[in-house]
Amino acid sequence: MQSLMRAFKVHFKVQLSKMILLSLLLPCLALFGSCSNVLRDFPDKSSDDYYVSLAQIYLDQFKFDKAINVITPVLANQPKNYQVVKVAMLSYAGRAGLRVLDLILSLTDLSGSTFFRLFSEHFPGANADTISDMKMAVSILEAYESDPAARTSEFNVIGMFLHWGVLGSTLNGYGYNSNNTPAAGFDACDILDLPEVANTDVVQSLSKALEASSNISGNGGITSALDALLSAPELSAFTNSQETVCPGVAANDVQSCDGMRALVNEGSAGIGIGAGVVTPCP
Repeated sequence: MQSLMRAFKVHFKVQLSKMILLSLLLPCLALFGSCSNVLRDFPDKSSDDYYVSLAQIYLDQFKFDKAINVITPVLANQPKNYQVVKVAMLSYAGRAGLRVLDLILSLTDLSGSTFFRLFSEHFPGANADTISDMKMAVSILEAYESDPAARTSEFNVIGMFLHWGVLGSTLNGYGYNSNNTPAAGFDACDILDLPEVANTDVVQSLSKALEASSNISGNGGITSALDALLSAPELSAFTNSQETVCPGVAANDVQSCDGMRALVNEGSAGIGIGAGVVTPCP
């Protein structure tokens, strides 16, 4: 039985990996590995299509700075072009350190970790530039279409991971030390440790990630891998906090802001980066 379960897990990871790679990470597979030669097909080397293809090549090669430099003027001209938007937001997310496949594989086994730790530890050494790049990727997506119900499932898959990326990079930047472990003495209830602007980013990102995930269809194991976590009652208070600005004025916003600080501090529910139980901030 144990060998059967191991085989199932391996099969699950392989199938999930293939799906993510094919749909998000390796579009050049459709060109039968001809990425290095595809630019020859463009008679006009100054066209937007040429630069989109060039940026895609840089993206596939993990040359994110070059991809961003090439795609930025095209995005300014075509902010509603699906492929342009996709290349642009993935380039910024890639420069920040987001690797969707690695996250997917990590989500299949959370033993010894928690939900927020998984995303936080995906961004070791996160700083203001890391967070800024993740937020830029989100802003590109939202400028294209802010309503997840009106986006494709592919863009909601990407968007879900972008939002988790903002959450993770923010918590790593403020709550982790140089060896990528939670910093001793970090207290999310202390606004000096987690400023209001950072808490706002975490609250909004969690809510937007939940909203994006609820609008994903036809993506198999992605939703299955997250179902148990996304149905956790501790997250239900944040389902309508997309516009919350901390510390909050309305009662619901105050509850979301204070509740997030408490949730970040805990670890027993398998969500936060702390070690204790969910305890209201003093």
